[in-house]
Amino acid sequence: MGSGQISSRASSARTSREHAALRELSTLVARAVPLQQLFAAVPVAVAKLVNADLTSLLRFEVGDTVTPLAGWSDGDPMATVGQSQPIDDRLRTLRDTARPSWFGSDALPGVLPGALSGARQGVGAGRDLGIRSGVVVPIVLGAQTWGASVAAFEGPEPFSDEAASLMSEVNALVALALANAESRVQLQAMAAEQSALRRIAELVAADSGSSEVFDAVTMEAHQLCGGHFTTLLRYEADGQAVIVSMQGADAVRHVMHVGMRLARDGDGVAQRVWATGHSFLFDSYDDVPGRNAATARELGLTSGIGAPIIAAGRVWGAITVLADHLTLRAATQARLESFARLAATAITNARARAELTSLVELQMGLRRVAELVAHGVSQPELLAAVATGASALTERGVVLARLDADPTFTVVARHDAPIDLDLEISTTVEDHRVLRRALSGPWSTPRPDLSAIVTRIFQKAYGINTTSLPIIVNDRLWGALAALGAERAELAGDRQRLEQFAELVTGALANSQAQQEIRQLAHEQTALRKVAELVARAVPQQEIFDAVAAEAADLLNGQPMTLSRFLGGDELVVVAVHGGPAPLGARIRFKPRTLPDRVRRRGCTVRVDDYTVQRDADLAVRFGLGAAVAAPIKVGGAVWGMLTATSGSAPLPAGTEYRLNMFAELVAAAVANSEAGADLQRVADEQAALRRIAELAAQETLGDEVLEAVVAETSRLTGVRFVNLLRFDPSGSSVIVAVVGAPDGIVVGMRDTDGGDGPVQRVWRTGRPARVEGPVTAGSGWQQVAHRVGFSTIVAVPVLVRTKPWGVLVAVGDPLPQGIEDQLTRFAELAGTAVSAVRARRDRQVLVDEHSAFRRVAELVARGEALESVFVAVATEASRLLGDVTAALLRYGPGQDAVVVAASGSPAVVGLRGRASGGLEIVLRTGRPTTISADNSARTELTDRLGIGTGIVVPVIVEGRVWGALATDRPETSASKESLERLTQFADLAAAAIANAENKANLRASRARVVATADETRRQLQRDVHDTAQQRLVHTIISLNLARDVLDEADAAVPLVEEALAHAVRASHDLREIVHGILPAALILGGLRAGVESLAADLALPVDVRVAAQRLPVKTETTSYFIIAEALNNVLKHAHATHADVDVTLNGDVVTVVVSDDGCGGAALVGGTGLIGLLDRVEAGGGQLTITSPRGVGTTLHATLPLEDAASSGERS
Repeated sequence: MGSGQISSRASSARTSREHAALRELSTLVARAVPLQQLFAAVPVAVAKLVNADLTSLLRFEVGDTVTPLAGWSDGDPMATVGQSQPIDDRLRTLRDTARPSWFGSDALPGVLPGALSGARQGVGAGRDLGIRSGVVVPIVLGAQTWGASVAAFEGPEPFSDEAASLMSEVNALVALALANAESRVQLQAMAAEQSALRRIAELVAADSGSSEVFDAVTMEAHQLCGGHFTTLLRYEADGQAVIVSMQGADAVRHVMHVGMRLARDGDGVAQRVWATGHSFLFDSYDDVPGRNAATARELGLTSGIGAPIIAAGRVWGAITVLADHLTLRAATQARLESFARLAATAITNARARAELTSLVELQMGLRRVAELVAHGVSQPELLAAVATGASALTERGVVLARLDADPTFTVVARHDAPIDLDLEISTTVEDHRVLRRALSGPWSTPRPDLSAIVTRIFQKAYGINTTSLPIIVNDRLWGALAALGAERAELAGDRQRLEQFAELVTGALANSQAQQEIRQLAHEQTALRKVAELVARAVPQQEIFDAVAAEAADLLNGQPMTLSRFLGGDELVVVAVHGGPAPLGARIRFKPRTLPDRVRRRGCTVRVDDYTVQRDADLAVRFGLGAAVAAPIKVGGAVWGMLTATSGSAPLPAGTEYRLNMFAELVAAAVANSEAGADLQRVADEQAALRRIAELAAQETLGDEVLEAVVAETSRLTGVRFVNLLRFDPSGSSVIVAVVGAPDGIVVGMRDTDGGDGPVQRVWRTGRPARVEGPVTAGSGWQQVAHRVGFSTIVAVPVLVRTKPWGVLVAVGDPLPQGIEDQLTRFAELAGTAVSAVRARRDRQVLVDEHSAFRRVAELVARGEALESVFVAVATEASRLLGDVTAALLRYGPGQDAVVVAASGSPAVVGLRGRASGGLEIVLRTGRPTTISADNSARTELTDRLGIGTGIVVPVIVEGRVWGALATDRPETSASKESLERLTQFADLAAAAIANAENKANLRASRARVVATADETRRQLQRDVHDTAQQRLVHTIISLNLARDVLDEADAAVPLVEEALAHAVRASHDLREIVHGILPAALILGGLRAGVESLAADLALPVDVRVAAQRLPVKTETTSYFIIAEALNNVLKHAHATHADVDVTLNGDVVTVVVSDDGCGGAALVGGTGLIGLLDRVEAGGGQLTITSPRGVGTTLHATLPLEDAASSGERS
């Protein structure tokens, strides 16, 4: 046989084998054998078609996994199905591209060892299995890669493309069989779904209840999805999932139950369905967060599917299927999703029929309740009807409970509920706090979830499921309406139906409350009118207070009522009470941030619902307080007091604040009217008192009298018995200068230290009013004494003088009313004005005294008195200025010596000398004042000898140098600063006077020396001329007379001699006249009288001369002569007089010279006249000169001269 025939036969045999294999497989497909039988035949058919050594059938699963379904090896079919395994990159590429994939021994697909392990022992690489090559061909179903067939070869021949083609034909048959099988499954599922839906529809048509329909839907879904645990969920408006029915998995019922609300945290099928509106498959709960997933893992539920139920365009609920120890497939997801769409229609229809029926029943129930409301039945009857109607509609037991003030719920109506009326339902601490806020209303934003709170409370109370709704009346929580149910979930319309009944209850209660409020309003108006009439009649305040307390208590159903007035910062007094806890007149101190403190500081109404948590809980225990509401009483913009309603336990009802405020306003009006009258009278009294004090000040009354009047009037008008006025020292310590009503031990002159923190010290530091209630912390003094004798309150206000604190006006009492500071301030201002006026008068007087003293000293200087007299005047005036204290004027000498030049009131004598040490040395060295006290180094032996132990030393500075010092005693320590200033000013004035006096003395001495020198020169010249030239002329005249007598008359020399004799005689006469002008001989020989008479005899004017003294000292006589001569010369030249008089008298040691004429007058010591020379001569002689010269009357010159030396009278030099 040829090779061609052999090849042809082999080809024919292969073709026959291929056709046979395909025909067998096609027959199985046509017969619609079970898929598992078909899957087992596929590897066999592939092995026959391609002559493979190993074959396998694979199915791709959800995710990246693949499951071996069947296999064949060495002629033995392999029935073992391997476990699902992750796919490798080769299979993932094949699945995604739907294209065949070839492999060799070193690249065997990762899934094949497991798939073939039933035929060959060991798992390893292809070479270990004896595989040399192979191919994987995809099975495409629809548009997706469903699985793959695998063929492997042990021989060395490479795998042909024809084998892949044959395998594709097998895979096509497999795909066809799968499609047919899925079609049959879908038809069966559709039939089952239709049967299920028909059964559900029959229930709906039979008007079955919603719960029956829900249970039927859940059961059918449970059966369609393989009997896994199935639930029907309903979503609330916020996405909260509630179980309304459940089937299967009895093991989970102890954890999950109908009516259960699923947790909303984490993730899960319920959350995904609500969020997306689409079905969702969780193939594993291992890594899913949240409490629901944790519960699933705890129950052994490994995977889950959820499908939405869409009703009226929104996600109404969901059907969920949870499997244990099995991964649910996508087919189950699709089946559940399809069923959910069909079930949604049935549920919608069931809901519509149920809602229609419910609506009819609801309307009937609401109408019955509305008729009761219209007929005005009692509240218990109305509430009972509401409970009955709500119970009939919801088919559940219904309870109506009122929230009391505790807060606890009290059952007031119920129907078909195993609960007694008046049963009290307690609340938790957390709910208690929230409900108390809800009781008081209106609520803050955001409002608490009261529905959740009351539901939790009722579920805990009854141990069963409840649907609870709050009943809100006038924006506050009245109570709750609850539907009870132990075995079934809340139906979709239960809450809505209950809400409508709750709204009806709200309206009925609101109407009832409105009628009650109208009656209450009428009651309020009556009560307010009664009080207002009392206010209008201006009855006594106490009568109004009592009426307010009684009427307010009556309005609040007999709640205890207290009317209080604030006394100080932390104290009040009860002024009226009606059933209140505190007695009338009780004085109560309160702590910061307590009810009265908040009322006083904020000026607004304050409510306390639980006194046990307040800062003054001890006070609440003392008076038996549980709750309170207090309204402020404001008078003149300030909180005068408060009106308080109290309760022993429960909080006071809403509206209490409003009622208390109305009465508080009436009290404020009454107090304001009363205080207005009192204020008017007080103002009048104050003005009268201020006028009286002002009159005292204007009358230049002594300052002490004015200050005493200030404290007396202050005490009388403020009603404070103990008032005192203090003056500050520069150090801040104080001394009482006026007092009234003081207890024993407190007197004028009493001092207080500058330490501590009393009100007086606060005024000194701040310049503002201060109040202290309780003991002060001053170290000693009258404030401690006042506290020890029972005074508890001290109020001090500053007395300002020139904007600085001069002192303080103090009122002391137990206690003192608020606002007294204003009254005290007005009197303090007047005291300051009075002190200023007194001080101004005193300053004026001091200034006058200083100028008077200086004037007296200056007059001495002007009169040319001796320096010693000026010094004595300075010391005397300094002593007088400071109140006749010891005073001494000292002059610094060479080195550091000091000598007393004058003293007043001092034991020291003039001329006392000592070393300038201590205070005297300080003044000499610094040129600044200093003080001397018993305990400082300024005190020395010299100051002690002066009699100055505590005093002042000020410098006397003359022409820029420290000339001396003025020292005085200082008996008034408090006035040391003022005394120092006054003495310093006087010392400056005295220094000027001393400088003038010294200058005048020096000038007089200089003039006296000049005049004395001139007079002595005159006398010396007169003697020289008389003793020499005049004597020679006399001798010449005598010689010429002798010569003329000797010569003959005819001698020619006679005329010459006679001429010479005439000239000599004339020269002698002229020389005598010159000598007489220099110093008349008559003056020298005969004295002043002879000299003046000789002078007058030579004048061409009648002169009367009267000289009482015979001879005077030479200097005095010469000065007097020249005064008279110059005066008479002026009369001749200027007076045009016809007569003149000269009078010289001697009075003790003073010579008086008077020269007068009857001339034209008008002479003056100014203008360059000769009188200036006269003045110089008189002053040089230590005398004084005055001129009286009225025009047309004449002139009188009056000069006084001291005798130069009394013992020289009558002597000539």
